Amino acid sequence: MILFKLKLAIRNLLKDKVNSTLIIGGFAIGFTAFILIGLFYVSEHRVNKVFTNSENIYRIYDAKQETVNLDYDLFPALLEQYPEIVNACPMEYAGGFPLVIKDSELDANFRVNQMMATTENFFDIFEIEIVESISDKAFAFDKSMVITESVAKQMYGSVSPLGRTLTSDWFDGTITAVIKGIPRAATFDAELIINSGSEDFRLSQSCNDGKCWFTTPHFVVFNNSVNPVQFAEKVNRTIKDVSVNVDSLAFQNIEDIYLTTIQVKDSQKRGNSKVLSIFLVIGILILLLSSINYINFTVSKQFSKLKEFGIKKTNGANLANLFTGSLVEVSLGILLSVGLALLITLAVLPYTEIIFGKRILFFDANTRSSLLVFFGIVAFVILLNSLAPVYVLTKFNITDFLAGSSKRTGKQIGRQAMLTFQLVASIVLIAAVLTIFKQLQYVKHYDLGFNEEHLVRFELPYFYETPSTLKEEIGKLPFVAGSTLSDGHPGHVKLRMGSGDSENNFTVHCITISDDYLETMGMNLLEGREFHLGDEGRTCLFNEEAIKRYGWDNIKDKTYKQGGKGGYKVLGVVENFNTASLHSAVVPLALLYRPEEKFGALSVRLTPGNISQQLNDIEKVWTGILPNEPMYFTFYDQQFQALYEKEERLAKSVSFFSLIAIVLTCMGVLGQILLISFTRTKEIGIRKVNGAKVSEILSMLNKDFIKWVAIAFVIACPIAYFAMKKWLENFAYKTTLSWWIFALAGVLALGSALLTVSWQSWRAATRNPVESLRYE
Repeated sequence: MILFKLKLAIRNLLKDKVNSTLIIGGFAIGFTAFILIGLFYVSEHRVNKVFTNSENIYRIYDAKQETVNLDYDLFPALLEQYPEIVNACPMEYAGGFPLVIKDSELDANFRVNQMMATTENFFDIFEIEIVESISDKAFAFDKSMVITESVAKQMYGSVSPLGRTLTSDWFDGTITAVIKGIPRAATFDAELIINSGSEDFRLSQSCNDGKCWFTTPHFVVFNNSVNPVQFAEKVNRTIKDVSVNVDSLAFQNIEDIYLTTIQVKDSQKRGNSKVLSIFLVIGILILLLSSINYINFTVSKQFSKLKEFGIKKTNGANLANLFTGSLVEVSLGILLSVGLALLITLAVLPYTEIIFGKRILFFDANTRSSLLVFFGIVAFVILLNSLAPVYVLTKFNITDFLAGSSKRTGKQIGRQAMLTFQLVASIVLIAAVLTIFKQLQYVKHYDLGFNEEHLVRFELPYFYETPSTLKEEIGKLPFVAGSTLSDGHPGHVKLRMGSGDSENNFTVHCITISDDYLETMGMNLLEGREFHLGDEGRTCLFNEEAIKRYGWDNIKDKTYKQGGKGGYKVLGVVENFNTASLHSAVVPLALLYRPEEKFGALSVRLTPGNISQQLNDIEKVWTGILPNEPMYFTFYDQQFQALYEKEERLAKSVSFFSLIAIVLTCMGVLGQILLISFTRTKEIGIRKVNGAKVSEILSMLNKDFIKWVAIAFVIACPIAYFAMKKWLENFAYKTTLSWWIFALAGVLALGSALLTVSWQSWRAATRNPVESLRYE
């Protein structure tokens, strides 16, 4: 019997090729989108779960100070004094701040973008695969360095790098091991790993009240029986014996770091749980829209077989018989759609980095729970789409079936609800896309507090003793409007110090600067004066936020009590400027005047002109002064635009999937109008015979859709408003949710619906009435 019904289902699909292609193709597109979003969702939730003992690996953070940078001496003390801790290591990850490493003997160099400072325990905790090493340890010496296999191949080719000496602007050391690399599903990465057991290899230092200490993030491995919350309480009761700098330690599982809602300052890669929720909702919506379309088209198709159903019921067919036939036919169509969707997904996977910003593979979701969920969803969709047509069609009387009647019963509430749901989904998605693009335009054109146009930054070798020489020579070029030196810059602040006020303790971000800084950067001095000869090493400028945090009314006789004896006299106040993206608020900041300092950056203001030629001329000057140093540069406007790369990708991704959802909605609308046209064919014929105009027929068929769009608009607006308001909370500075966003979303939804409806309505309105009345 099943085999017979399967053959019948295949024959039905082949008999109506256009309708079958539309149904199966539309569902395949929807399911492809759902699978891609599902793979992305699962891969984001598997970050840091690739480590064998990840459920017991925890990061320590200071809950009060909201930081993970703790006293370096903390980790060995914790490991020695608390038996609950099996293993521990410091792990300072520095990503996005390039460092050039060189092998002078071979004249080889490599620009490292990801580096890490840690100890030998790191390789045991995270089970990093070592390809080759000098000894049984990755760090054989105090000044050991470990590089990845890819770096080794690029610098040394087939020659072993072990024992080679690497130098950089900050430190030098010996390569003692080569590793395979950090797993890609981790929140940290490293092309270079250095041994922080040597003080020369520690990357960060904090100072307050004249005392300084090395800081670093710490990771620990617990016994299986440890409760992190209870253990934190125990540690905090006795922590003063270990370190006086913290008193509110907490522990965060490594699996939670990527999507954490805990506000801590760190360098780990971060995902966004709110964005994931948006994608998940879109994926579910697309799947529901596909199912609704399948139901609409299937019901429309079954209406053409009313007599067949009537004959079956007359000959004793019950609901189970009708359901079995529907189940086989629907299962065949949906399984074909799923198979096609899997093929499309395989073809699209190589391009997922364009859509999601990361390459996604099928084995990212290769878990038992993921497969069970997938097959469960397919089974549910089949069951839903099998029951719906049978339920609808069995509502007709048997005499209606035999007569081929298309009489409507009731108010078709189910059909109207499905269409309204599709329109609500479309309006919400359109509003979301418009809001995301509006926020992107807002942050891209926001006044950063300095003029980033035609401003370029050159990275200086740290050991370079006379950067002022390079500044002066480049400043002689005719197209250079200004130049200045600094250590730290907007986008990367290296130095942070305390406020120097025990009763009002907060962190002050510090940038060390030379002459002409405000003029070159285009910053505004709001109060006081700029630096003069003789102010070196003992004066500074504060931004508005620093003055606000201190609670000062003016800067008269005010001193920043940090940086050694006497501190820095505050000479003036500059307008707030952003040192990070607009996700974060402006922080208290001091510009320290030290014109003879070692500087890491040369910022140059160019005049409008041929940028390529200008950079070539600057490179000639650079090469004449620093012939052995590669020239690396960054335009400030491009740097700050790059801070919103995730939002750019989000806009593109949501737009892409929203377009799919809107197309599916239009297909749903098409299915509805096909059904309406079929059920009202004779009514249309009678109206035309009695003199109804085409415009009147069009109005009759389209007016209900306008009403449903209006209802959907009323429902969609508060949903879209709430969702986008939550998303905008990711930004410290955000655009407004203007009324026109929702109005435009409604107009676009109405336009797409009417365009879809009008095509079929025109066909129905212009059909010869004799065709519909010839059997009457």
